[in-house]
Amino acid sequence: MPLNPDAVGAVGDPRDIAWDSKDCLLYAVGIGAGQADLPFSTENTQNTPQVVYPTFAVVAGTGGGTGGMSGSSQRG
Repeated sequence: MPLNPDAVGAVGDPRDIAWDSKDCLLYAVGIGAGQADLPFSTENTQNTPQVVYPTFAVVAGTGGGTGGMSGSSQRG
């Protein structure tokens, strides 16, 4: 998908975004977290508090949409 140069510097409307521990766990597994990354990929291991990859905020912030900033996605 090509980038829309008109979107450079565009500011979107504020919105509320919510997630829970399962979203963070799914993200960790999705990017390849394994046994060595236990704090990122578990929420119930004794003496291992769950932590979240800093890059999760980027994915969670997209809300699954493009915010209308990537140009047309219609093909024809």
